[in-house]
Amino acid sequence: MYRAMCKPAPAPRAPVEIEVFLESITISWEEVFDPHSRYPIIGYVVRITPSPWNSIKTQGAAPYREVHCADVRCSIPGLEPGTTYDFQVAAVNEPCGVGEWSPKLVVATLHPAFVETDELFEVVSKILNTAAYSSQVCALLLQDEWTVDSLKSLKPDKMEGMLRRLGIKEGAIRSLCLGLTPTNPSVSNAMEIN
Repeated sequence: MYRAMCKPAPAPRAPVEIEVFLESITISWEEVFDPHSRYPIIGYVVRITPSPWNSIKTQGAAPYREVHCADVRCSIPGLEPGTTYDFQVAAVNEPCGVGEWSPKLVVATLHPAFVETDELFEVVSKILNTAAYSSQVCALLLQDEWTVDSLKSLKPDKMEGMLRRLGIKEGAIRSLCLGLTPTNPSVSNAMEIN
């Protein structure tokens, strides 16, 4: 009876990644405050779900797992290397329990080959100018066994199609195609004239 009067905590904003490793990812999110509730937030729950294109690797496993966190920063251990996960966060208040889920953050753990060589990450992060999304892009490229040299050997339209197939964001596709393909002569000549 008392629980029926509870209002679940509102959803936090989507979490952001802080650190990405082979078998763990650290995320953070903004603190949830509900001015209309008399029940304080006592912690958070992080829901971790392997992304759909990894369903073959995770057959028989639970569709998701949850980790309880006391604060707005949480390290998630026990992840598979080179695997993409969806992360969602919900605030917990007493006596209402788990509140509404945040939007998803999609992040990939580092691929084992990524740890051995960081050339691809250096190139991609320089082009995209963001370490956060670059690690996800690199993990996807490494899962497909792409290297800097093999990417540079592609024609722009082939590279664009391959990046789109991997699910890379449109803005990143344009930047990577410009940054990894041989310089356009008309662009080089225009730069020399100025």
